Formats: sequence, C-alpha cells, structure tokens
Amino acid sequence: MDVQIIKNYCSSCRNETKHSVLFEKIHHGEWEEFTIFKQVVECLGCENVSFRTEEHDYWDVDLEDDEEIGEKHKTTVQLFPLIIKGHSEIKNLYTVPSKIADVYSQTILALKGNSNLLAGVGFRAVIEAICIQEKIKGNNLEIKINNLAKNRLITEREAERLHTIRFLGNDSVHEMEIPTESKLMLVLDIIENLLKNIYILDKEAKSILDTYITEYSEFEDFLWRSIQAYLKDEEKNIKGFLGKHIRRIKIDLESAEKILINKINSGNIEFLKLGQIIKNSDNTETQLFIYTGKEYDDLPF
Repeated sequence: MDVQIIKNYCSSCRNETKHSVLFEKIHHGEWEEFTIFKQVVECLGCENVSFRTEEHDYWDVDLEDDEEIGEKHKTTVQLFPLIIKGHSEIKNLYTVPSKIADVYSQTILALKGNSNLLAGVGFRAVIEAICIQEKIKGNNLEIKINNLAKNRLITEREAERLHTIRFLGNDSVHEMEIPTESKLMLVLDIIENLLKNIYILDKEAKSILDTYITEYSEFEDFLWRSIQAYLKDEEKNIKGFLGKHIRRIKIDLESAEKILINKINSGNIEFLKLGQIIKNSDNTETQLFIYTGKEYDDLPF
C-alpha cells in the first residue's frame, strides 16, 4: 500500500516538513457538510510522531473570489500535543521557583489552546508571582514593578516592558479585551527573557562560570568542590584550599570560617576536621583544616 505523504508542522523541527501518515480515520457529517481526518503522522526528518486533525467545513465558504460553492471551504488543522508554532519550550524551567513556574506553565497552556484572554491575564500573573517570590512591596502591580527595578532585579527598560504587560493584562481582566496573537507572542518573549535573566541564567552561570559567592550556603558547597583537588589528610587554611578562587568569595571570610568551625564541632560537617592553629608574625592566629575525604551531604543535586 502506498504511504500517504502530507505537509505538516513539526513541533520538533519547528517548521513545515513532510510527514508520513501512519494511521488515518475519516469521519463525515450526516449530510456531508464536513469531513474530519484524524491522523497519526511521523516527521520524515526527525521522526517525531504526533496526532493531527484536519476538518473540512463545506458549508463555511468564502464567496468573495469564487462563487462556486465548495471551492474555498474552511479547513482547520489542529495538532496534538498542542503547540505554539515557532516557539521553543523554555529549558531548565525547574530552576524557576515552583509557584512562578506553575503560573507560567498554565499560561502557556492557555496560549496553546488559543485562550488569548486567559493568556493575557496569565502573563500579568507571572509578574505578580515574581513579586511575591522576591518579597517586593507595593499596593498595586505598578508600584511593585517599579520596586523590582529599584531593587536592581530588573533594569528600567525591562520595567517599562513589564508595564506594557500590566496594561494588557488589565485590559483582559477588566475590559474583557482579547489580545491578539502577535501581541501575546511578543509578551511571551519578554516574560521568558525575564525568567531567564532573574532565575535560569544565574544558576547556570554559577554551575559553569566563575561567579561571585554571596551566601554562606554557596561558600560551603564551593569549598567542598575546591577541596576535591587535594588528597585526603592534606592540611591547609581556607585560603590555601580555595587557591586562586578566593577571588570569587564576596562574603566576609572570617565570619564564614567561624560558622564552618561551629558546624565541624557540632558534627554537621564531616569532610573537614580542625587542624593546628598557627601563630602569625603579627600575633594573629590562623586555623588550619584537614580534608577527611568524606562526602558532603548537603550538595544541591
């Protein structure tokens, strides 16, 4: 049997490609007023398999250019899983705080389902969720967006863009004004860039690039990773274990060392134990630490 080949949008290739029809079921209206093709299709490029419906409505006819009924009837194609054409799903969404990610994901579902009114409200809600997560104060969203900029979480230019989303969301929820697809696609880009800048890129950079260590918990994780370059029972001070990477430490090292010593004494840290205390020429003391070779249980994996 000949394989049926059709042109179809591929969510993996993000383009119109040739697809083979693996399975097809055809339904006709009682008076032949419509035909629905239900098909399981496979992209001939990436081999992605999806489901599509193609509905031909023979009673919905455009007579402007051709007066012969049936020549220009309405055809509607629906793809499953639902997609946003030309859009690539945001990667590493797990690095975004869960409440924000949930609001974002539900807004994407509304956009995929052509529920533009709900999507407009949803994008506004994403901004609200970010403000809640970051504990941004304000009596209304306008003030909160301005305070996001004042707290240096976003730039002034980004704040201006968020105000446009606020306007769009307000019109959707108060005026029942349905935003166009083109507006929502632009808003989608703004929101996704915002999530990447505040949450995703920062965490990716900290795992790959030499970013600043600004919290004690980060210092502890980083110290353990740095110590892996040394042999068990080696004895050094903290600066010695960190080496050139001491430049990344932006918290008070003396305070961090006191916390570290307390956690070692209480048994909460086992990859280090206290070594000797060295007297310096300026009458100060330097605490040495010994690498025990034990694992660190608090790594964020």
